[in-house]
Amino acid sequence: MLYHQLPYHPERIEANTAWSFELAAPVDLPALPGGTAAAPDPPAPSPGAREVWSINAELIAGLTSAVARPGDPVEALVVQPVYDKDRQLVVPQGATLIGKVTTAKAARTLGRNGKLRFIFQQVRMPAGTTRPVEGSLASASVNKSQDLSLDAEGTVTPRNKSSAVAPLLLTMLAGRALDTDGNMTANNTVASNGFGLVGRVVGVVAGDPNLAAGLGYYAAGLSIYDNFLQSGRDVVFPKDTRIEIETTPLHSPILKP
Repeated sequence: MLYHQLPYHPERIEANTAWSFELAAPVDLPALPGGTAAAPDPPAPSPGAREVWSINAELIAGLTSAVARPGDPVEALVVQPVYDKDRQLVVPQGATLIGKVTTAKAARTLGRNGKLRFIFQQVRMPAGTTRPVEGSLASASVNKSQDLSLDAEGTVTPRNKSSAVAPLLLTMLAGRALDTDGNMTANNTVASNGFGLVGRVVGVVAGDPNLAAGLGYYAAGLSIYDNFLQSGRDVVFPKDTRIEIETTPLHSPILKP
C-alpha cells in the first residue's frame, strides 16, 4: 500500500490486456493501397461436419451469478465480421447477439461457488433483420484473479481453492510452541509461522510459548474459515467483457402441404 502511494513508481500492463473505446465521431480511414482487402479464408470444414461460426463479441451489460436468474436476457455486440465456408459475410460487425441465462446459482456458505451459463438464440443484423442461431460460450477474457473454469456445455464456475492440507499443517505447527523438547526459540518461530514474517518476529521477541501457540492456533482457525466456512465466489462478467461464441446457424424447415 505504501509503495503505491509513492509519487513515482512503475505501472504494469499485463499481456493480452484489451481496451474498449467509444468514438465521439466517425473516423475517416484512408483507402488501402491496392484496393479493398480480401476476406480471410475460413478454415475448411471436415466432410459431414455441421457448420460452426466463431463469433467474437462484447457483453453490452454486466452479468453476474450473484443476481442473474434463468430467463434473464443477455445481449452482446459483435466486434469482428464472420464469414461462412463459402467466404460469404454471414454476421457483420455491429450485429447483436440475443440470448438468455439458462443456469444461475449465487455463491453460498461453506465455500460453495456460484455458477453461470447463458446461450444465444438470435443474431440481429444492423439493418434490423434477425437470424436464428444456437450459440454457447467458448471463451471469455476476464481478470485472472477470478480463476474461472468453463465446461463443455458453456457453464462457468470459479475453481475451488479450498484445501485441507493448510489448516492441518498450521495446527501441527502451532503445537510446536508447547513442545518442551528442542530449542524454545525455534519452536516459537515455527508455531507462529501462520502469520508470516510478523508472526515469526513476535514469536521470537516475546519468548512466550503460550503467545506463540496462540498466534499459531489463531492462524489455523483463520485458515479453516477461509477454506471451509466462508461464502464461495460468484462468476462476474463486467460490461464490455470480450467473449467468443460458437454458434450453429439454423435453417428454416421445408414446409410440406
